[in-house]
Formats: sequence, structure tokens, C-alpha cells
Amino acid sequence: MSDGPQSTGRVLVTGAGGAVGRELVTMLLSAGALVRAAVHGRDDLVPEEDLDMDRVYVDFAAPDSLLAAMRDVEVVYLLTPQAPQAAAQVRAAVAAARTCGVRRIVRQSLCHADTGRDGLSRWHREAEAIVAASGLAYTVLRPNSFMQNFVTIYAPTIRSADCFRLPLGAAAMSSVDVRDVAAAATAVLMDEVDADVFTLTGPSALTGAAMAAALSDVAGRPITYVDEPEDAGRPAGDETQRAVSAALREFGAEMRAGRLAKVTGDVERLTGRPAIGFDQFVRDHGWAFVATDRSGHMQTDAGSIRDG
Repeated sequence: MSDGPQSTGRVLVTGAGGAVGRELVTMLLSAGALVRAAVHGRDDLVPEEDLDMDRVYVDFAAPDSLLAAMRDVEVVYLLTPQAPQAAAQVRAAVAAARTCGVRRIVRQSLCHADTGRDGLSRWHREAEAIVAASGLAYTVLRPNSFMQNFVTIYAPTIRSADCFRLPLGAAAMSSVDVRDVAAAATAVLMDEVDADVFTLTGPSALTGAAMAAALSDVAGRPITYVDEPEDAGRPAGDETQRAVSAALREFGAEMRAGRLAKVTGDVERLTGRPAIGFDQFVRDHGWAFVATDRSGHMQTDAGSIRDG
């Protein structure tokens, strides 16, 4: 890695309305990059205050929207929805990138896309192959499961029932903080890092019990880990929803088998600092785990958030 930002061209960030995308856009702007933020929902087109950037709507099934988004772009951060259509979406994005003269693609993939037996990994593996065969310079980032899932997915039961549910069994998982994913992506986008794969994890692999202990310490009350079946809470829907549900069941089996426990030093290798640990993540997001009563109101008289 070099000592400072090198890229001077425009960066297109797809998935800019998501957890990684929002952090990444902010970090790129702070680093002095020219940013175009591509969102997948028209409601996300409203510009955010104090962010000097282009904002465009992208539909991966609409080539014209991809061409418009990639005009005058040097490098693309390619993040697509986790769906069976991922390969087709990446293929369309690569075609538009080649047409528009994009020089480089940074693809956000999945932690064990190369070896995973689940549907999510298979979709990402095929997408990675398309990027690798594009003829463009490329880098692949493979983040593990996000720590922020504890805010977006598991926080409601932590607040209301003092528990969270994961199909983890007694295995461990090296979840990564979204802020680290965005910081690593910023380093790759701003430097000349091509034709390489980085697996982004937290600094340690934790069991469900260990994560519950960290949450309990900050929440000031006992939080319990509940091992749940891989197929829990997977309602049937249309064809795509059924495929995603099946892939998530398979991913849960990978978790239970301990295949998300690998720890790498790639976050530190790219950012120059240690990865954020789960304890720090919980302290930083303690507001999300404040207990609520049955009506959903915060219980301000029972327990306190420890800011350690």
C-alpha cells in the first residue's frame, strides 16, 4: 500500500443506500474523492445534507440506467442485492463499465464465496468469475457477516425479550464491523490495488455465548443467546424470495459448521489499524439495546447503558 490517496477519477458506489454504501460514501468524500452514489430505490435520491456528490438511480435490469451512472467514471464499487439474479446483474454492470471506459471494478462479495456450499456463496462465486473475466482491473472484498446485524436484525428481541437468535450452535463467527468494510474499501478504491482478494473479518471469532456476554455487559442486564434452527422465520414468497430463503437456510448451516470462524488480518493490512472488536461495536451502539416494555417504550428506570 502507498502512503496516501492516489486515485483522482470519479468513483461510482452502487448500493449507496445500504449499510456499507452509506459509510463508504462518507469516507470517500472525506478522502477527497469525486463520488457518484447509485441507489436502488427512487426514494433514496433525496440528497443528504453536507454531502457534495452526484446521486443516481440504478436498475441492474435497465442498461440505460447503468450507462448513465457509469459515464465519466474511473472505478466502480460493485455491490448488488443478494439474490439469484446476482450474476446477471454483475454481467450487465460489467458490460456497461466496458462501454463507458471504466478502468477498474471493486466487487463486494462474501467471506467464503470461493468454497461455500450455500446459495449465497454460489451466487457470489459466479459473480466474482464474471468480474475476473471482464478484462478490467479488479479487486474482490469478501466481508464476513456484519456486526451491524445486531442493530438492524437482532436488536428488537434484545430490547423486548433480552435475547437474540442465531443458527450458530456452539460454533464461533468472526463478524466484521461495517465501518471496517467501508474503510478497507476506501483504501482499495483510493489506491492501486488490483487483481487481489481480501477477506474482511473481525479480530476474533466469538460464540453466541461470548457475544451475549458482551451485550450483557454494556446493556447492564442479562442478554441470552438462543440457538435457532436454520429454517426459522423463512416465510414462503415468490420465486426469488423462496430462493433467498433457501440460500439463507444453507448459510445458517455453514455458520453452525464453524465455516464463518476464520480470522484474517486483511482489515489491518488495508487500513493500517486493527479491526474493530465486537466489544467496541456494542459499546458504540449501546443505544440500540436499551430494554423496552411490552408496549415498545424504553425502560429508563431499569438498567443503564455502560459506555465503558
